[in-house]
Amino acid sequence: MPCCAAVENTSCTSDADCTTINSECNTSINRCRCLADYYVDGSNCQSKGNNGGDCTSGVANSCLYPGQLVCKDDNKCSCSDTDNTYWHATSMTCKP
Repeated sequence: MPCCAAVENTSCTSDADCTTINSECNTSINRCRCLADYYVDGSNCQSKGNNGGDCTSGVANSCLYPGQLVCKDDNKCSCSDTDNTYWHATSMTCKP
């Protein structure tokens, strides 16, 4: 099954039409999509990782807080420049 076939290419008119766990129907385009805190990994909706959480390297938006956290080669979410920044949990940003 090609990437996203079971989720993003599935037509729908209601959430009941989207059988992939953690997906819903986007009725403005009548297509199934992963819920807000999930991303498409193959044909499933996986939970986006928080700082230090699991993600899929090379898959865009597999971490929470886009523009702050990135998925590193070890499949963990962190600030892109861990030598010069740290994760500030209160502001949900990478700080110098």
